[in-house]
Amino acid sequence: MRRDKLRRWKAFADWLTGDEGPVPDFASLRDRLAPAAAEAEPLVVIQPFSAVPEKQSPPDLYRRIVAALPEGTRVAVTGAPADRERNPGYEDLLALDNVEFDASAFQELVPRLRAAKLVISVDTACMHLAVVAGAPTLCLASAAYVGEITPYDPDLAPDNVRFLYTPMPCEGCLGDCILPAEDGMFPCVARLDGDAVMDAVSKMLADG
Repeated sequence: MRRDKLRRWKAFADWLTGDEGPVPDFASLRDRLAPAAAEAEPLVVIQPFSAVPEKQSPPDLYRRIVAALPEGTRVAVTGAPADRERNPGYEDLLALDNVEFDASAFQELVPRLRAAKLVISVDTACMHLAVVAGAPTLCLASAAYVGEITPYDPDLAPDNVRFLYTPMPCEGCLGDCILPAEDGMFPCVARLDGDAVMDAVSKMLADG
């Protein structure tokens, strides 16, 4: 039976220590992070890249998001330099006037995440870090880890994160997809509703 990863690790820690304390909350971790950066303009951070390229939403979706952001918003697309080399299709996105590429390591990125009006990310370590940092975070997820880690257990999830994914009969496959790719993506990713993504972006910016 699949069980949420955070709860599994908590049970393991309890077994090791003999202490059945509460599950650590995200806010307690947040207090240990560097403070927010001082950004000259409203900032949206986008992490579109994954080590598993089939988990990546298409560049056109992110261009649509950037075009709909309030005037004066700065966009930082984050990732490793190798991500750009592996994903040349995103270069048109990076060429937009209000978009920059930020290849900072996590330690340097945290202050920008804390300052961001919104972080939009695939299911990556960066997404989880943004949640811990307290940033309003929208995860464009595959259905591969449903019941495992994305979306979070509703009883543990903080209120600054929202997950969008396409429910599938085969969800929870842990990335071992049994279906043929669609436009180079897992079908659950290819079928994400772009209008639903835009609605979520608009609402989360308004709520922030």
